Amino acid sequence: MKFYEIEGWFLAYPEEIPAAAVQYVASLVEVEPELLAKYSWRGRTIERDRARIRRRFGTHPASGDVEERLAQWLADKVCPIATNRDRLAEAVRERCRSAGIEPPSSGQLERVVNSGCRRFEEAFAEQVMARLGPAVCARLEELLGRPHVLAELKAGPGPLGLDTLLVEIGKLATARTLGLGEAVFAEISDQIVAAWRGRAMRMYPSDFEARRPPVRYTLLAALCWTGRPNSWTGWWNC
Repeated sequence: MKFYEIEGWFLAYPEEIPAAAVQYVASLVEVEPELLAKYSWRGRTIERDRARIRRRFGTHPASGDVEERLAQWLADKVCPIATNRDRLAEAVRERCRSAGIEPPSSGQLERVVNSGCRRFEEAFAEQVMARLGPAVCARLEELLGRPHVLAELKAGPGPLGLDTLLVEIGKLATARTLGLGEAVFAEISDQIVAAWRGRAMRMYPSDFEARRPPVRYTLLAALCWTGRPNSWTGWWNC
């Protein structure tokens, strides 16, 4: 019960409890610490005890319906500002604690995070494609037929110097002909844009073509966007 109160979930096996904690709690209830080893971790007794503990704290397990709500909450509230999977998983655990829900199992947690990320990606890509408009999407599509231009845009800047500066100016001019405005990623976290650009940097033309149009155009837009000083062309604006 104390472990559940502190951690928010049930023990999988008794070794999860530190020996010092076993000694301390045993002294409080005036029993021998060795009795813990005789407790049955399967069967009716533990199920009855867990039900009593849940009633004591007013909590309940994470059901399929709960998973659905957690995934949508993650997509709406956390995915727009964070990309690290471990941070997303911790956010779900904190949400469960505050809502009186037992944290999902590792398998459930992975499903919730995957579902939340997928929902956010779909909604985000649809939003970006709508902001781009058909004309800009068509120009981005044309890039896939010009692999050498796409490769140049993906290439990092060389050592500082006049030649590098001229190459970067050319890349900037190419990107600006696409017509991407600053509003494309307005109110979007730099971290999110950088994550999409990082994905695009690792992709080949065939990889883009394999994605659904909203995702494809969002990846290409993130790759080519020059709306903020910390984008790939920002260093020479200083």
